[in-house]
Amino acid sequence: MKSLFIGCFMIALSASGMPLIQLSQEFLAAVKYNQDVECYLRELKETKPEILLTELRDDDEKKTFWINIYNATVQHALKQDTFQYKKRMAFYGKRRLFVAGHFMSLNDIEHGILRRSQWIYGQGKIKKWFPGKFEKTHRVEQLDIRIHFALNCGAKSCPSILFYSLESLDTQLDDATKGFLVETSSVENETLFLSKLFYYYSGDFGNQKEKIELVSRYTQISNLESIKKIKYSNYDWTLQLDMYR
Repeated sequence: MKSLFIGCFMIALSASGMPLIQLSQEFLAAVKYNQDVECYLRELKETKPEILLTELRDDDEKKTFWINIYNATVQHALKQDTFQYKKRMAFYGKRRLFVAGHFMSLNDIEHGILRRSQWIYGQGKIKKWFPGKFEKTHRVEQLDIRIHFALNCGAKSCPSILFYSLESLDTQLDDATKGFLVETSSVENETLFLSKLFYYYSGDFGNQKEKIELVSRYTQISNLESIKKIKYSNYDWTLQLDMYR
């Protein structure tokens, strides 16, 4: 990745701006290394809506960009003021980021763009009734459940943060999924214990059989064929920043 200074310098020189996926990566890097992020925030705000359409044309491009932006925004906001985390629902719901002139919350990114207009409280079982024009225009065409293992909301039980790139996106999402499932899944007698993410987003992950198949695909856990029920481990919401991998 190019240095942060060069990235901001390139933004200042270029009338057309930095490519959006590179911008998302450098924004995340600037947050990680405690650099000034104002040039990235300004570039995101001033990006023309048509640029989002021309540079983020397919789901892979959208996922790469928005996952990096989400993770960078969470880390940046909480590094500025950790007190916000005491009221988590308000934190995620507050509009705090301009993208192409559109004022967005973290919920807008996760549930609107990346989960394709899912109602935040519906566990993936209820679609939003009236998503806005921006959301309908820029959301993914199909939900990729691996995003749940890529988005870091600031909690200790969240997945680690990677710097996602378009060229390696599929491999990175597979690695993130495998790493999280290996770390958080276990079998005891005939019960499969999973992260409570699987409960929070039950509709996204499907029925019990589909959840077991996902774990089987990404881990070497034995005796999955004998599973009779699934239980969900407590989610540790303790604030923990800088969970980079």
